[in-house]
Amino acid sequence: MDNLLPLGGTFAGFHVEALVGRGGMGVVYRARQQAPARTVALKVLAPALDGDGPARRRFLAEIDLLAAVEHPHIVPIYGAGETDGRLWLTMRLLEGPSLRALIERRDGRRPLRPERAIELLAPIASAIDAIHEAGLVHGDVGPANVLLDAHGEPYLADFGIARRLGAPAERLGTLAYLAPERIVADDGGSTPDAGGAAGDRYAFAGLLLYALTGRPPFEGPTPDDVLRAHLEAPPPTATSRRPGLPTRLDVVIARGLAKDPAARYGSATELLAAAGDALATETPSLASSDPTAATRPLRAPAGARRRSTPGGLATAVLGLVVALLVTGWTFGFGLVPVAGGLGLPAAARSSDPSGERTPGATPRPTPTPSPTPTPTASPRLGSAEDVARLRVLLPDAVRNACQSDAVAGGALVTGGDVATPDAVAAVACPLDADGTGLSVRYVLFASTATLEDAWAATVGRATRDAHGRCEAGTAFAGRWQQRGGLLGLGPERTGRIACWLGRNGHARVDWTLDGVPVLVTLHRPDEDVAAAYAVWSREDLSPRPSGG
Repeated sequence: MDNLLPLGGTFAGFHVEALVGRGGMGVVYRARQQAPARTVALKVLAPALDGDGPARRRFLAEIDLLAAVEHPHIVPIYGAGETDGRLWLTMRLLEGPSLRALIERRDGRRPLRPERAIELLAPIASAIDAIHEAGLVHGDVGPANVLLDAHGEPYLADFGIARRLGAPAERLGTLAYLAPERIVADDGGSTPDAGGAAGDRYAFAGLLLYALTGRPPFEGPTPDDVLRAHLEAPPPTATSRRPGLPTRLDVVIARGLAKDPAARYGSATELLAAAGDALATETPSLASSDPTAATRPLRAPAGARRRSTPGGLATAVLGLVVALLVTGWTFGFGLVPVAGGLGLPAAARSSDPSGERTPGATPRPTPTPSPTPTPTASPRLGSAEDVARLRVLLPDAVRNACQSDAVAGGALVTGGDVATPDAVAAVACPLDADGTGLSVRYVLFASTATLEDAWAATVGRATRDAHGRCEAGTAFAGRWQQRGGLLGLGPERTGRIACWLGRNGHARVDWTLDGVPVLVTLHRPDEDVAAAYAVWSREDLSPRPSGG
């Protein structure tokens, strides 16, 4: 049989929960680590290769290479070992799809909007360049190895055939993105860059073409036809596959897919910058149906709570008192807002004496305009001092689960949703104990003034016409108010809040705490805004004014 790990069992101290996927080198499981408590991706060398010396060496090499490169958009390795004669490693578990799965949907291929393609691939370009700077070659750059997390953040994965720069090249990897010099080298030929970084950049050019058109550079009925096309056929044009793209982009793709390694761009970031410049001439007709970049109108999710009717007023009041007693006694905070109705932010209360808002059309959040970005700065983590300053402000409930997240050129990288200017540090914290993929992200700013400016330019702008109700799953933006202590008689906490669907179609609650230069975002990887808001109402996730 397959000799797979039994689901529900324990291996190397990990509780094996589900099979995620399998490839030529290994099998990946969703597993639960006990200490620290977290869900991980557990990769185990494929059972058929346990006794294969070269396969074991390659698996061990993957561990070493992953550990040698630190980059915010390379899937981080947590640990590795050998148990019962089987090699394994653990990595961060990414809950989102691969770029290939994102584009090749059941109802047909959907290429990305040009600006979304550039935005999504910019961190990957930076990761590829970081690998090369470390003296390594990835060897299998392609859409199946670009994985997205629950927020749409991209990561470069699968170092199973990575090697040192200059090491002998092998015809391993994804055929559709295999550089000509690697094909020739494996056939006994010789090229100056057969084991070099230019092959990764060739594959990245093909990846860009795929993201924009939904098709790899070369296709054919047989593998030999594809190999021959890599060696002999001229680079395809993006404009012939997707009319409306600027012709300048064809020049960029042609150079990226040049047969001669020396004729290609000197880095993946340089290639993408050239593509960004070319796409600056994009016409409005290119707005595509890319579901990861479109803003959808909110609708009340199934099971969303209804408005209280007059007949249920006594029950609602009693429920409010009980909630305040429980949360005040247990946590020291009354987490139900004291104004705006049960479970509603303070500003959600209507000025109408009846307390009811006149029904209207379901609001559609206005997305923040995002011109085609040119990747000029590599994503980076905030400074150690800024990250430490942010961690002091985190609530105890999530502090130990948070990991530093990336900022780039002063802008927070936020999954193609909202790029927040002037951020100095960020951390991301999983809240997915129930398997929903929930997470919360904290972003530190230099001051409350820069936070206010960033809110107005991003979240505020995207939700300026949002006048619905968070608990009903309709977009809302305004102010919130909570009182701490038993029965809600403690100090008041106030700030901004917005409940809405981001441009990636995911539910989110963004909020601030007055006097604290931190933006907090609760993400839920579906459209259930009401459920996301319920978590915000129930859990105490706001930052601490003094880290207490």
